[in-house]
Amino acid sequence: MAHHVRSWAIAALAAFALFMVPITPTMAGIVLSSNMEATWQGSYSQFENNLWIAAPFRTTSDLNTITGVDLRIDNRGDYTGGNMAIDIWTSKGANLGPAGLLSSIYNGGYPGSLVSISGLSLTLNPGTEYFVVARGVNFNDIDNEFFSSPGGLAWLGLYGNNFTHSGTGFVFGSWQSAGDPDSWNPSNSDSFKMTVYAASSNSSVPEIDPAMGSSALSLVAGVLAMIEQRRRRATLVA
Repeated sequence: MAHHVRSWAIAALAAFALFMVPITPTMAGIVLSSNMEATWQGSYSQFENNLWIAAPFRTTSDLNTITGVDLRIDNRGDYTGGNMAIDIWTSKGANLGPAGLLSSIYNGGYPGSLVSISGLSLTLNPGTEYFVVARGVNFNDIDNEFFSSPGGLAWLGLYGNNFTHSGTGFVFGSWQSAGDPDSWNPSNSDSFKMTVYAASSNSSVPEIDPAMGSSALSLVAGVLAMIEQRRRRATLVA
């Protein structure tokens, strides 16, 4: 019977602990920048071993620890194996393009059209522009009867800037490089589908509503009362 009493006690404490856990907006974090909900209209840009593309975002004074990145990347028939990389790059300044590699957050094979990178904890400077960069690392060439062509994947994009987007760190635009980290060309006509998640540096444990707190305590008290009743019955039977 002591084993059953301990089980009930553990259940009661678990119920109370679950009540006390604060709920975040998503498991990945708070949306810093996103256009993933916008309707795609057929735009995309291919990235290869020697053709890289970049999408900007901006941290805020509060949201500056990156916790995850989602991207929409398709295989348009030009990928036959090999690794791709998703990086965070620093910026030369607003509207001046990527400056240099800060952190590689993914390096591996193509995982499918939704590339979801989570579990990050990359603290950046507040109020600063950065880039998510997609590039081929060692994509296989595409061979046919007559010639070989570079393998690649397509990052889905959006024409114009009249589309749904969210997050206080959203920045419109995109950049391309012919595999040269020091040379990037801007494109002011499109943007790539991406969500960047961040953690708030000012987050704190929320206050418990008194009414909800009382309900939780009542629940635990009720369970503990049941435990005591079972203990007494076990003593009488013994």
